[in-house]
Amino acid sequence: MVTDNDAGEELEILQGDNEIAEAELIAKKVMELAEAGYRLDEIAILARLYRLMPLIEGALIKEKTPYNASGEFFYDRQDMKTTVVAMEYLLTGCTGDELNLELLIGIREDLYAHHEEISLRAAFEIASTYTMIKGEGEYADEDTKLLKRTYLDALEYLVTPHQDLDQFLTHIEEARKVNQSSPGGKVNLMTIHQAKGLEFKCVIAPGLNEGILPHVNSLEQTILNLEEERRLMYVAMTRAMERLIITYRKRQMGQPITVASRFLGKLVGAPQP
Repeated sequence: MVTDNDAGEELEILQGDNEIAEAELIAKKVMELAEAGYRLDEIAILARLYRLMPLIEGALIKEKTPYNASGEFFYDRQDMKTTVVAMEYLLTGCTGDELNLELLIGIREDLYAHHEEISLRAAFEIASTYTMIKGEGEYADEDTKLLKRTYLDALEYLVTPHQDLDQFLTHIEEARKVNQSSPGGKVNLMTIHQAKGLEFKCVIAPGLNEGILPHVNSLEQTILNLEEERRLMYVAMTRAMERLIITYRKRQMGQPITVASRFLGKLVGAPQP
């Protein structure tokens, strides 16, 4: 791979202990790049899979960093709204017409004693279960269901630092304001496929693990599919005009073995998986 540009910064490879730590590394790296003089809209995070995005969105929100994603803003997604409204009902008794109260109350009674006072964390547990069960008939496939579950995991990450509902609702309003007002632009968050034909001064490519890039389906199928994954890696790398940062996780929560991508072994300074 040859470029006519002047020599830029060396490739940077970062490892997170798990997927949450990796997302936090990415959000902190974005802030570091902004402090170095890059506009946020000159930075792109290019993911192989949509399911990598929710935790990254959560980490960006936590760092008060505005971003553009291909879908709706995190807290404007219908599944996030449903979960928050259910939490409000559980903790205050206030409700909108959209809740199936019979289902929600049934889940609460299954998980907690009827008269037991519940915390913000417990309300999230009940509400997230409600959101998953309520939407079961809407899932077109397992990938859609997995993406919703991943967004709920990211919501849990954002709920955890807060002590009570008022504090959490205040956080949501502040997050919306931050993402709406962005004089320095917004970080671009998209899939590698969506980035074809685009260029950015700084590119962060997350999830360089076996099963993500290359995708698990390619590992289980043909050499041709593996070559397509290699081309996707090439696309991600060549979107970067000045800075390229690659990240991966040491372990994946809930999985016994997590291995760095075989593609990392081809890069200077990369760990051998």
